[in-house]
Amino acid sequence: MLASHWWPRRKGRARSWLTHANDHPRITIADRPRRDAVIVDSQRSPGVTLSIQIVPFGVDEKLLISRDITRLESVARMRRDFIANVSHELKTPLTVVSGFLETLQDLDLEPRRRDRYLQLM
Repeated sequence: MLASHWWPRRKGRARSWLTHANDHPRITIADRPRRDAVIVDSQRSPGVTLSIQIVPFGVDEKLLISRDITRLESVARMRRDFIANVSHELKTPLTVVSGFLETLQDLDLEPRRRDRYLQLM
């Protein structure tokens, strides 16, 4: 379960929500800082994706950095979907052309008809 606390107010700043990962199944706080980030879905706000990273800070201290990467993940998903759609749209006509040319190779046609079919392509 994530333990959550209100961070105290500072001059001119609104309070912010501080959450740490006690006994959370997807986050392990290791003795060594992690250079790579752990990507988790927010437990507090559905639909929000967080990047959590532990980095060295000072002497024998660690700093936990949490970033909201929901928009980055959304853009990456849109890019993957776009590439998949473009790939599909290009493969379909190429498959048709390839099948047509293979059929032309297998048929015994007079050269004049064969040339006419090849000009269609």
